[in-house]
Amino acid sequence: MDVVYAGIAVIILVLMMLCAVFTLWIRTFTRRLSFYVPILLALLLFGAGFVLRISGAQPMIDLGFFCTESAALFLTALFVAALVLGQQHYWELR
Repeated sequence: MDVVYAGIAVIILVLMMLCAVFTLWIRTFTRRLSFYVPILLALLLFGAGFVLRISGAQPMIDLGFFCTESAALFLTALFVAALVLGQQHYWELR
């Protein structure tokens, strides 16, 4: 059981480092940080889901799968919406 807790701690540490690096990278652009909040939230949701998946308890594993799949679905929908809105904006300018 100690190995599971060590794995969870490592995943949480890596997730926090990824969020910090992503936040520092975002600050190099001229956009506000709130513009990137959906991407950070999806990253946190995916990380939390992954931690729940390795917890060992079946209800937590199911909740972890739900979190990871919903985060992936959210990012896919966000990407498609950006593509559609970008194309709409492009064709309105022409």
